[in-house]
Amino acid sequence: MCPPLAIEVQASETDLLKERYPVRFEINMLRCIFCGFCEEVCPEEAIVMSQDYELTFKKYSDALYAKDKLLTPKAKLKDRLEFLKQMRTSK
Repeated sequence: MCPPLAIEVQASETDLLKERYPVRFEINMLRCIFCGFCEEVCPEEAIVMSQDYELTFKKYSDALYAKDKLLTPKAKLKDRLEFLKQMRTSK
């Protein structure tokens, strides 16, 4: 659910409990409009908006965020996770 199609996921099959898992997960920050739809529909809170909104890039490749750039400690996102929890329980 990304209006500007900024998120690209390439899935692969597995024999484990889950049917599929992401081999490649990438967000193109040049396309992202920070609407928050991805955060809203993600059932596992795997996508959480951060406080970072002033982004500059020297190369196109710097604007492609893979898992290594996206992983953030829970402690840094504590306030946002609490907000999401309250929003989901109030519905």
